[in-house]
Amino acid sequence: MGAGPPAAGALLEAAGAGLFDEEIPDRRDGPAVMVKLSRGAGPVVPVRRGDALGILLTAPELIEHVLVANAANYTHAQHPFRELEGQYALPGAVMLRLTREPRSGIVAADESARVFGEEAERMAEAVLRAAEDGPVEVALEAKKLVFRATVRLLFGVDASHLDAAFVRAFGFLEECWKNWPFGGPRPRPDPLWERYAAALEVHDRAAAWIVREAGLVPAEGSSPAKLRHAVVDTLFNATGGSSVTLAWTLQQLALHPEARKRVEREVGEALPAAPGVADFRRLAYTRLAVMDTLRLYPPAWSIGRRSLAEDRLGGHVVPGGTDLTIAPFALHRDPALWDRPLEWDPERFAPGRSAGRHRR
Repeated sequence: MGAGPPAAGALLEAAGAGLFDEEIPDRRDGPAVMVKLSRGAGPVVPVRRGDALGILLTAPELIEHVLVANAANYTHAQHPFRELEGQYALPGAVMLRLTREPRSGIVAADESARVFGEEAERMAEAVLRAAEDGPVEVALEAKKLVFRATVRLLFGVDASHLDAAFVRAFGFLEECWKNWPFGGPRPRPDPLWERYAAALEVHDRAAAWIVREAGLVPAEGSSPAKLRHAVVDTLFNATGGSSVTLAWTLQQLALHPEARKRVEREVGEALPAAPGVADFRRLAYTRLAVMDTLRLYPPAWSIGRRSLAEDRLGGHVVPGGTDLTIAPFALHRDPALWDRPLEWDPERFAPGRSAGRHRR
């Protein structure tokens, strides 16, 4: 009998402890780390996170195996929106794919289109006013737009007076979580820590207002901390990806005037004054523009899974309990998979242009 496939544990141990320190100057830049690790290292790449060992998958066929063909063997976190199931408004439940009843789904989806359209008009007006005084922080305005629309759809309340404070606090907290500057002894007083605590308080107060206005607690009653935390987590998950994609798409359209003119012309000709979800199927080129933005700037730049039982990946035995990472950011910029991977080109997704590209 021939030798069986090598065990992933041996592969991991062979990687050495200094992988990040020697090759990656700043390990906190997660997307850059994933690109660096994935290039030329094979389809199964050992990675080290402190004392823990794991695997980075870089081949589309192995990723398909983990996420589709053998998905039952690979766990992931609980659905991020399940905590409040039954407490969302119908449009929000449909938007989060918690409700799939056909007729109500259509009505709720059209309501989502209406709400986002109204908030987009408010964003456009705010941007035009602000542009009179100088450059505009479009990413901030996009996040405020999606925050307002999401709160309306999920909880049925208008939280526009909270949008700027919530979004700015969110941005600051994300930077803290990515870089965590609070290790070791801290000075007293510590202005950075005080800002961190203040940002958390902004979100807690916003969540308390939302749950009270939405009727999730009595008007005069206090809201449980767990409920407030669930609302904040839901807003993080529901707003981040959409707003980031909107901001990057607007940036690419600004950098590519001909593409911008095509989108403007298509939207002007294809959509009625009050479009429903079905109307957006007419936006063929606009869809391509968003797709290549998602390729270059995927909101989920890293996806994690853990194996439940032993499996085989790329000729290696993967024991149960192994942590695996999939990096769409690196995959979408791989020159072995994409022609001109760093260029924004909506036409690459046009009908007839996918010949030779991996189907996944």
